[in-house]
Amino acid sequence: RVLKEAKRVLKPRGRIVISTPNMSFFVYRWHYFKTGELPNTEGHIGPIWKSGHIRFFNKKLLSDLLTKVGFNITRLEGTSKFLPDILASIILLEAQVMK
Repeated sequence: RVLKEAKRVLKPRGRIVISTPNMSFFVYRWHYFKTGELPNTEGHIGPIWKSGHIRFFNKKLLSDLLTKVGFNITRLEGTSKFLPDILASIILLEAQVMK
């Protein structure tokens, strides 16, 4: 719903920028393998952030989701330039509303 609303309110050819933890990051995968629990990616201890992220994404899932809603991916990378799919803890994505 959030992405559909963002698309609705953006000007034609408007852009959205998203930053989210990369669930393909090897440290997060190792944590899940070892504990059976999703990692806490927030770094905050307060009750608002106790559950961390509700959904976890990797590059493909995030790209597919935005494309399905009607965005054209213009930039998609990780915070690591070397093997970003597994060494980047954060995904950075820029997408534009399709014409």
